[in-house]
Amino acid sequence: MTDHEHHTSQRVFNLRVLALFGLHIAVISLFAVYRFVDWDEGFYLQAGRSVADGMRLYTDFFYPQAPLYPHLLALLPGSGWDYWLQARFVSVFLSVLTMALVGLSAKSIVGFTLGDRTTKNQKSYHLAILVALALYSVSGLFLAWNSLAKPLALSQFLLIAGVFSRLKAHNQESASRAFWFLVSGVSLALAIQTRSPMLVAWVVTLLSAFIGSNWKHKASNVALFLFGSTVASIPSIGMALRDSSRFYFNNFGFHLTRTETPALSDLLWDKINFITRTTLDPQFAIVLILSALILIIYWKNKSDKTLLGIMNYYPLVVGMAIIGSLFTAYPSHRHYVVQGLPLLIVFVAAHSHTLVEWLSRSKSPIRKKAPTVIAVIYALGMAPYFWIYFTAARERDQRCEKPRVAEMVSVIESNSTPSDTILAESPIFAVLSNRIQAHRAEFVGFEYKSLGLGGNYKTMNLADSTYISELVAGQKVKLVVVENTPDPGLAEALQGKYHKLYDDGFSQVWGLEPTAQ
Repeated sequence: MTDHEHHTSQRVFNLRVLALFGLHIAVISLFAVYRFVDWDEGFYLQAGRSVADGMRLYTDFFYPQAPLYPHLLALLPGSGWDYWLQARFVSVFLSVLTMALVGLSAKSIVGFTLGDRTTKNQKSYHLAILVALALYSVSGLFLAWNSLAKPLALSQFLLIAGVFSRLKAHNQESASRAFWFLVSGVSLALAIQTRSPMLVAWVVTLLSAFIGSNWKHKASNVALFLFGSTVASIPSIGMALRDSSRFYFNNFGFHLTRTETPALSDLLWDKINFITRTTLDPQFAIVLILSALILIIYWKNKSDKTLLGIMNYYPLVVGMAIIGSLFTAYPSHRHYVVQGLPLLIVFVAAHSHTLVEWLSRSKSPIRKKAPTVIAVIYALGMAPYFWIYFTAARERDQRCEKPRVAEMVSVIESNSTPSDTILAESPIFAVLSNRIQAHRAEFVGFEYKSLGLGGNYKTMNLADSTYISELVAGQKVKLVVVENTPDPGLAEALQGKYHKLYDDGFSQVWGLEPTAQ
């Protein structure tokens, strides 16, 4: 290849990279602005507001997640709808960073099998990066879930940062290796403090630091990884020591006891439903099938020693370990797989040159057309996500449509001031209207049934029906925002003291009777 041809090839590659980033930014921004409101965004955003107001996580209010995300939200300056949109675009920004690290991680693995970036190998490096960026950029799972004010995008970014750092540490000289193991430990510890299921990624990476290292480096690699993890975990360790019972219950006990042990038939149906709905997504199915195909090709060529290195398979093992751990949850939600999907994409992209070589050896015209067919199916696979999340086509999502939520928020704003306390069964209404949510209702404004709570609702900063009735009967809140219809206890407390201001068939707003104000 002449210098001119090399520069032309590099310029075309750079333009394709920019185009894929531009595509992802444009489409995910549309989701951030126009996707309907997710009810869970309410308690995340409320937690961020509470931290910004100086309240202590777990000790002063209930938050059933790891502690990092609310502290990130607390840095945002906006309020109401602006705060909600700022939080969504933080997720968009993190998704773009994740996309970049997915491409760089794939490139790192190519180096393990092909070595130096010679002209011969340049196409394989370019192919790996472009495949990684293409698979990520139009993935409906990333577009739909990394555009929300939820910690998914942050946990993915910290996860891929930890994995990329571990890949960079492989075969590095001592100084560079030490730095990357340290960064990997920090990143994965922060990922755990965003979403606790990331613990499995930390465990797999710790094992890789021992198994996938030269004997003379094993002790130092593990020590550096553990040191970075410990330093990054100091804030959480402090919270756990300060208030161990609440820290444990918020992060673990609540989830272990939030539902009764399901019957075996219910558990099996939940898992069958999860597997079916997940694999029916053509985009996820394509990544899964290509991963399996690569493993089959490598198994048939196991005499090739360059394919036996553990780091070739490290992202796949981490990704599947995360998805497997989330599969054990009950109930299992399909979108959980988004947390491990970036690593499956890294694996497929890093070994895409193997797929190309395998296809090139085939004389079958059908197999030769496979890349084009796969690309078309994959691109079209994001269409259902537009239909579901832009139109609220499912009945359960209709209450979340932005115009409907905006009308509710307008009613709240017209009948209260920012200094007023309200009781909203979903904190999203308090957040978007910039009103004060009643204490102990930061998570939900109704009695959340949990087997582990017993009579400890007050201790754990959660509202029970008695507390809610006292708030309403005592006229301690200016407005009450109810979803569907009030339960009997709340309905009785509302009578004579509050009157219905608004009812859209999904939610109601109740205001104090004029004589009671």
